[in-house]
Amino acid sequence: MGGPRCGFATQVSAPPLNLQDPTLAVPERYRHITLDAAQKDLIKASIPALQAHGFDITKQFYHNMLDAHPELKEIFNTANQEHFKQPKALAGALLAYAANIDDLTPLSGAVELMAAKHASLYVRPEQYAIVGTHLISAIGQVLGDAVTPELAEAWTAAYWQLAEILIIRENQLYQTSKGWTDWADFRIARKEKESEEVTSFYLEPVDSSLKPLPSFLPGQVSKSSE
Repeated sequence: MGGPRCGFATQVSAPPLNLQDPTLAVPERYRHITLDAAQKDLIKASIPALQAHGFDITKQFYHNMLDAHPELKEIFNTANQEHFKQPKALAGALLAYAANIDDLTPLSGAVELMAAKHASLYVRPEQYAIVGTHLISAIGQVLGDAVTPELAEAWTAAYWQLAEILIIRENQLYQTSKGWTDWADFRIARKEKESEEVTSFYLEPVDSSLKPLPSFLPGQVSKSSE
């Protein structure tokens, strides 16, 4: 059956990235939203459906979204799609979100990890509209008439509540990235064979004005550290 009829049934256009106010990427009606008691009750009431059909929803979601937006395959690992690792992880995340909708505090660690991952992949605030569109649509496709307009609206509001939290945190990470908030072309400067199993690749930006390189963590090597 078709997706639910709701205010988010079609893709919401969003303005380009604005690091000063990234929440402009959130549709105005959902900006700074707080779910009311009735919406939270609807989310919690959908937990059994998520337990039974969450994996089907997320598989449908990824299929639809990546078919419509193949450019996002750079963000969503195709190997994880083939082995269903990513749909399974998202189904678990949706279930955890619904179960903690009254108090999101227990999810703070998971949200922080998610934001860091998104920032490392250069996820932009305006891309959340694409994700939200296809997620709500997939819920409607899989659950059919069980998704009332009220339930679709509750999940849309819940989606944007979480999306805004991530957008704000990711913006904070971008602001502390010393200007590195976009993709850049690199070349292999040299290779060094460290052992029979390990080879080190030393990279440098094609555009030398991009130096110094961003800071790095243990296990990573920045050319600027030499």
